[in-house]
Amino acid sequence: MTPKAKTEKSTTLIIERRVITEDSAEKNDVHVAGGAHKGIVINKTLNSEGEYTIPEISLQFRVFLVNGQTGSHTQESRKLLFWFKPQVPVYERATVAQEFFKELVSPQHFPRDYVGFITRLMKLMQQKYPTIRKLEVELKQLEQTKLPVRP
Repeated sequence: MTPKAKTEKSTTLIIERRVITEDSAEKNDVHVAGGAHKGIVINKTLNSEGEYTIPEISLQFRVFLVNGQTGSHTQESRKLLFWFKPQVPVYERATVAQEFFKELVSPQHFPRDYVGFITRLMKLMQQKYPTIRKLEVELKQLEQTKLPVRP
């Protein structure tokens, strides 16, 4: 996982499958997880050698965040951009992205906080969806309201 961009109201992260070099591990540019999270590497800085390509699939949804201290609600847009390994047939990519999304937002396992949400993304990609090559996540706060508005 690599932080891509951060502003006052948004955060963008990249979760991708990459080979970690010993050089970057020695420079203290990364945190290598162990135990239950073995195999997950957190990059502390964005690697500038990455190339930009158009995402193959994009999914977006909204959540309401509740401030535990004030009780105020903030609406947040969460966008997932998917890139797949080349061997995945084009006609299967939308199905894989949809299955990933369904599993991510299932009520029994939906994370309650940012760390849980990001961890869930990484673990799903690591354990159940080996055909996803890269996932970009944009978390963007939209507005603060007293109560959620029903559509």
